[in-house]
Amino acid sequence: MLFRSAAEVLEDRTLLSAVTGIDAGDRIDQATDTGLGTTTGTFVCDESIDNDGTDIADVDLFRIETSVGDTLVARTESQPNSDDIVNTLLRLFDADGNQVAFDDDSGPGLYSELTYTFDAGGTYFVGVTAFPELFYDPNVSDGTGLFNNGTEPFDGDEGDYRLTLTIDSGDTQAEARETGIGPAGGTFNSVESLGGGPSGNRDVDLFRFEAAAGHFLVAETSNPSPSAGGVDTVLRLFDDNGNEIAVNNDNPFSANGESSRLVFQFNTSGTYFIGVSGNPNTVYNSQTGADTVDGDLGDYKIGRAHV
Repeated sequence: MLFRSAAEVLEDRTLLSAVTGIDAGDRIDQATDTGLGTTTGTFVCDESIDNDGTDIADVDLFRIETSVGDTLVARTESQPNSDDIVNTLLRLFDADGNQVAFDDDSGPGLYSELTYTFDAGGTYFVGVTAFPELFYDPNVSDGTGLFNNGTEPFDGDEGDYRLTLTIDSGDTQAEARETGIGPAGGTFNSVESLGGGPSGNRDVDLFRFEAAAGHFLVAETSNPSPSAGGVDTVLRLFDDNGNEIAVNNDNPFSANGESSRLVFQFNTSGTYFIGVSGNPNTVYNSQTGADTVDGDLGDYKIGRAHV
């Protein structure tokens, strides 16, 4: 039986380079689609808050897709080589426009940083405005984001900012990203990031799938693009009880020795988990998240399937 690694069909992407020249929409049906949650782990955008000097506030909205257990880290900061300092506000909305999280000054200086773990997957929107524009309705067009319910002219901050959005897969089996694979077979492709979530240097990404007895798993990590720096990954395969049943550190077919490749045939049908971590973070507990150590960080591409 022939198998082509799912990683081979992934589109090369340059992560952590800022997108410029866009004007993010003011309501959720006009939001900029970041691609997050489907093929990429990090989105970076250079944007501007440009109020019109009356009572209308600029709102920038960005669309993401998430799975249960994913963690979003949203951060604003000054653009490189820019003197602008903007007092930003971050809001996170569900698909209906209900606010589920908010942050004002957790980032550097007057900037914002928001960390949120999703207990329900789906479509969400990140909104960026400048203080004091907090009460806008993300479902309604430009002109509804008024200071003090529209009774006073808007006199908010404005200027350029950089937005970084990172979606990090869960660190434990209970928070693992659902791949949709199995038990009849299938493929899963994604570009992910180690170190982008709240666990920092001890980040682990767990992915859940179903396997049937006799089927083979091929899991492989690689560099996401020629311009991206490599990360020294370790692949671990766990059963539903958190027992490690296979592990690989170095792909024998890799030129740089940093990527990993694991091939395994299942004797028993059931639920299994692939864990990706940065070497030497190799003995973590996949059920509790304990016993992690500092590991290598960076973006990686993963493709896997059982056939």
